[in-house]
Amino acid sequence: MNVTELPFEQLVEKFEPLIKKQIKQLNQTVHYDELYQIGLIALWEASKNFDETKGYFPSFAQKYVRGKMLHHLKKEQTFQQRFQIYLEPESVEKIPAQEFQKQRPFPLERIVPLLSKTERIWFVEYYENDIGPTAIAKQYNVPVDTVKKWRKRAIERIRSNLKTSELLDLVDF
Repeated sequence: MNVTELPFEQLVEKFEPLIKKQIKQLNQTVHYDELYQIGLIALWEASKNFDETKGYFPSFAQKYVRGKMLHHLKKEQTFQQRFQIYLEPESVEKIPAQEFQKQRPFPLERIVPLLSKTERIWFVEYYENDIGPTAIAKQYNVPVDTVKKWRKRAIERIRSNLKTSELLDLVDF
């Protein structure tokens, strides 16, 4: 079966049970619609990335779809853990910047002055703007390894200068 030649609608019709089975195996009733969409996108990506010389498409699609779903669930779990401090579970609404600053579990005014210019760039881009090392590297036209060094130095500087164990427990790098 050449999956690259099949229209996507036929591919979905044929592999929809696979997507639904993965959602059921992951025991996800709350995120069903979201995972179904992720499964459809993963199925499409699997059909584009599949190499017939390397195996059988149904098993490849199953692993690809499940992997994408697990990746999404892990990201959601990390997000929930990281921002559980800021948001109440029953109401997810935007917090004004001043309120957000007050609710912050660590005082930025103590951290930022400790950092060099490049370490400050990493800290602000990562924590304030939620940008990863690759995007920061592109934005500032430097190698990704350089951004990772900024991160490492910033963490070392913060840890050595801030002695409050409670603060270090709350800051998860």
